[in-house]
Amino acid sequence: MPARKVVTGLDAEGRGTIVSNEPIGGGVDVPGVPPGWAYTMIGNTAPDLQLPATSDPAPMDMGMPPGATHFAIWTLPPVTVGPNPAGMHRTDSIDYIVILEGGVTMIMADGSSVDLHSGDCVVQGGVRHEWENRTDSNCVMAVVVVGVRGA
Repeated sequence: MPARKVVTGLDAEGRGTIVSNEPIGGGVDVPGVPPGWAYTMIGNTAPDLQLPATSDPAPMDMGMPPGATHFAIWTLPPVTVGPNPAGMHRTDSIDYIVILEGGVTMIMADGSSVDLHSGDCVVQGGVRHEWENRTDSNCVMAVVVVGVRGA
């Protein structure tokens, strides 16, 4: 499955943007494991992680202290059903997202966007973004949210 890793961050003006969009590699070779076994690092968080400094509006409070996590399955219906209630926003978290089924467009504060499909991974770095399902079917995503300190 050709999957991608998309990472968000800030541009020179302090707006949310896509800082990388690249294929996911084959993983780490480990001697003595069965053929086909792979371990690929998608993202990680440091224990003293802090939101990036930006002039964007204050982040949505996810109700999670720094270091707390939650793991969820999120279903986003097509935009024809209604808009995503979160709209353009940022959170006080770093989010790891895997598209499990369907597709979704991630729109950034600087106007850039990326279409994501099954298997694609996102490291959303606490910057302004919006999710819009422009397809005809639900998009199902696995999401791990890590609470971080404000800038």
